[in-house]
Amino acid sequence: MTEKLSEAQIQRAVFAEIAARRMPGVEAWAVPNNRDARRTVGFRAGVSDVNAVHRGKFYAMELKKDGGRASQEQLEFVAAINCAGGYAFVAEGRDQAIACLEAWGLLRKIA
Repeated sequence: MTEKLSEAQIQRAVFAEIAARRMPGVEAWAVPNNRDARRTVGFRAGVSDVNAVHRGKFYAMELKKDGGRASQEQLEFVAAINCAGGYAFVAEGRDQAIACLEAWGLLRKIA
């Protein structure tokens, strides 16, 4: 049986994979989206947990624990990025998130 991870644990695991296996030229970051951030000029509700740029393309991934659901604001952000020509996805669990990053070509695949 696989261990159930919290969203924070999934985010830490995903960024550890990015640090270890990122393709050359990938820049990735997280955006604080807490109560204090909401008072910041330029704040955008629903911004994804993982954001990246590679070869002139923008990627955004919302991370959810197994069985988790994205909020309306998060779904709207994902849709806006996809409509603007970027790539955005809601990943459920660590394995789905890593598989998506590999499919996008942001991570080197493990042999």
